[in-house]
Amino acid sequence: WGVETLIARPTPELLEKLAPLLDDRDPEIRKYVCDSLVTLAENPELQKAILEQSRKVLHADGWRGQAQAVLVLVTLEDTTIVERLMKLLDASRREVNVNAAWGLCQLAVPGTAEPVHEIFCRKTESWLASEPQNDGIGDQLALLAQMLGVLNYTPADAVFRKYIPKGAAMNSTSRSAAIWALGKIRLGQPDAKLARQLVGRVEDAFSMVPESSDVCRMSAITLARIDADSAVPSLRSSLAQTGPQNGVGYACAWAIWQLTGDEIPPLEPAIELDQDWFLVPASKP
Repeated sequence: WGVETLIARPTPELLEKLAPLLDDRDPEIRKYVCDSLVTLAENPELQKAILEQSRKVLHADGWRGQAQAVLVLVTLEDTTIVERLMKLLDASRREVNVNAAWGLCQLAVPGTAEPVHEIFCRKTESWLASEPQNDGIGDQLALLAQMLGVLNYTPADAVFRKYIPKGAAMNSTSRSAAIWALGKIRLGQPDAKLARQLVGRVEDAFSMVPESSDVCRMSAITLARIDADSAVPSLRSSLAQTGPQNGVGYACAWAIWQLTGDEIPPLEPAIELDQDWFLVPASKP
């Protein structure tokens, strides 16, 4: 009720009492405050105060407030916080370190590409060395990979390739994101060795120990982006085994379309079984 009262007739002065509640222990309250601040920021007379107060929460020590302040400030496209976000990538709480990575990915400030790449390499080597990792490392690296891909940061080529081998220490989320980003930074640049590796990942969808479907799908998409014409036979074979209804099959169909111009096969209607409810008539009319 107190929060609703502050929001009902907000002033720059009252925002000094409202913004700290981003760090409230009650998750419903802090989420409500977060959503409300974003809405209130549509008022030009309040936006400056909202940015200032949210930055204070972001630079404070409370992990709850940090996580919510990231959401407010990034939604309001505040690029002044990128250095703070990079520091929060090492936060122990996943709510903070993953949100910080999301914020960097959303803002995609070109000047952050080099330092983020250095952080990405450091964390990758640490993970490969089986060192203890903070909770959320997989989601965090996936977001940072996407950011580097969107910014077309070509120096990340080498580290992204470490995510391709089957059985790599990283999880499927970060691996699929790195493979996707590799396709972005190598767009239109054929690479025979890379193509062979990616074909192997697609074909592993049908092995005795199947590869992650996300990794398979992103591998097929990247094959198309790097103009890997040599991969077409393998893509056709994979599509034939699973059909376009399957996620991996559809990615293969898309890649074939990009490489050859062959249209994606039409999808068949999905069939869903409608089981009887637990109460049914004793006899039909």
